Amino acid sequence: MAKKGGKRQIKPLAMPRSVKLSRKSTPWTSKSRAGPHQAEVAIPLRTIVKNYLSLARNTREADKIITGGSVLVDGKQRKDPKFPVGFMDVVSLPGIKQNYRVLLDHLGRLTLNGVSDGELSVKLCRINQKRILKGKVIQLTLHDGKTMVGEPSYKPDDVLKIALPDLKIVERFPMAPGALALVTGGKNTGKIGKIEAIRDMKGTQPNIVVLIADDKKFEAPQGYVFVVGKDSPAISIQGVGA
Repeated sequence: MAKKGGKRQIKPLAMPRSVKLSRKSTPWTSKSRAGPHQAEVAIPLRTIVKNYLSLARNTREADKIITGGSVLVDGKQRKDPKFPVGFMDVVSLPGIKQNYRVLLDHLGRLTLNGVSDGELSVKLCRINQKRILKGKVIQLTLHDGKTMVGEPSYKPDDVLKIALPDLKIVERFPMAPGALALVTGGKNTGKIGKIEAIRDMKGTQPNIVVLIADDKKFEAPQGYVFVVGKDSPAISIQGVGA
């Protein structure tokens, strides 16, 4: 018998490791739709409303909240219950005055951290790709799928502080020694430290970033290092790594 498309739900045992949800809590759970974040590093909006925030007793109630336009992601209404929410996204529920930023714990699982109204309109985004288009326009592709026009000095792995929802660049934090960075993968996930050096590796191996925190050094591949500021974090990241 022919298949009718991909599965709309998955067993909890098959959930991405990034989802902080008990694997024995329910026989089925939602699957993220294709979107700005890869499924392996995203939470369906339905799971956030129902399981993370406990705002609904069942899937039907969660979907009613979402489709009613009560949930904003990065300042925009998202009415798709399977919309993928990922690292650094800002989730807002204006009706109950609750705002959250998606961060990571020490196991690499996505968590919700409360944010103040003052930080509701800013977000950090890493540059994943830089392209030169016709007319020498610099196009930047960010880690959350957004694209925007940038300056020639911007480089991949630099991080931009962006104003939401109009997506204006407020500040740039280069991937360079002296910057404050957060490790987003590997055994040092959740650790924050100053970049001491970036070692260029030969061949196909990723560059290694050496960081220091509390007089202790640790390393991570450059792709796992997310710059969060200069002398101090540009956003509140309390609870990261906890």
